[in-house]
Amino acid sequence: MIDLENLDLKLFQHDDEGLRMATPIPIAKSKAERLSNETIADLGSGIGVQSIVFSYYFHKVYSVERAGRIRYAKRNARKFGIKNIEFIKGDALNESVIKKLKDVDVIFSDPSRPVRKGEWDLDDLSPSPLKIIEYYKNDAFVFDIPVQMRMNKLGEDWEKEYISLDGEIKRLSIYLGKVKNYDRSALILPEGIRVIYNPQIERKINGMDEPLDYVYDVDPAIQYAELLPEIIREMGDFYLLLKDKKRCFLTSKNFKEKEYFRSIYIIDFYAENMNALIQKLRENHAGKIYLRYNVSAD
Repeated sequence: MIDLENLDLKLFQHDDEGLRMATPIPIAKSKAERLSNETIADLGSGIGVQSIVFSYYFHKVYSVERAGRIRYAKRNARKFGIKNIEFIKGDALNESVIKKLKDVDVIFSDPSRPVRKGEWDLDDLSPSPLKIIEYYKNDAFVFDIPVQMRMNKLGEDWEKEYISLDGEIKRLSIYLGKVKNYDRSALILPEGIRVIYNPQIERKINGMDEPLDYVYDVDPAIQYAELLPEIIREMGDFYLLLKDKKRCFLTSKNFKEKEYFRSIYIIDFYAENMNALIQKLRENHAGKIYLRYNVSAD
């Protein structure tokens, strides 16, 4: 059995779509550690990454996948010497599959989804989490769904866990029933830092039109989970400088290092236009210049 610390996606047999959908190992570990129990069903297990990681934390894993990709999951389990996974070939909503899994402790599903842009609905996923909940009637469900899914399309009593890895948003995990711990949170990996929604604090965020001494690039999990008030309250005199769909910057006169900042920029000088910027760069003996974001020529 391979050491879990040495497990790598490059070691898995896969097809192109299976690799695209596969859960990154640090995320798979984090989820398995949190859910650790006797039995779990992995519905739509793909090439078997999450099932194999689950096998280190559960006594028994049931890995459900349709004909085709399940062969990759079986090959990978054999390759790594995994003995406690039972593979079930079939549709997760098939009556015989549901009956077999009626007594498992946790139901997990990372449903397949079409490659698309725009707004998502739960019924876009296959199988839909709503159908899984209706058919399985368990008291512990976990779903991995697109991070673009709007919060107002999710149940009010569902925990929303936004996960980033190495500064990139990767997953939105939903927890229901006895595995729910929070309302919503941001989990930053590999550091393992969690920021939790606090309903008691003021949600209003003060902004700045111009940067102060330092500019902070906020981890996207914080932004997706709408937890800027939580970190601003912790940091003190921090202000919102810029926020759009892809990025979020805070600014402050104070320097503070935290795991939920991807980068920290020092404001060395200001320039009113492009010519002034070039002159300032020359005065500061700048070498190569890397533009991280658009600069107006006006």
